[in-house]
Amino acid sequence: YRIVQRNAMDTWDGKGHLKDLLAADPEVVLSNDDLEECFSLDRVAQTSSVVFDRLEG
Repeated sequence: YRIVQRNAMDTWDGKGHLKDLLAADPEVVLSNDDLEECFSLDRVAQTSSVVFDRLEG
């Protein structure tokens, strides 16, 4: 959490995109492939129907 929060605050300060900052951070232990998967829009699209189904009740 601390690592992501620190990098997220750097994005707010205009220091770059979160994914790029995380990839350059030596404390991040994820591979580039794993990091890409975390930011994949395909993953969001796959689960969005579950969220909408819950909202519609």
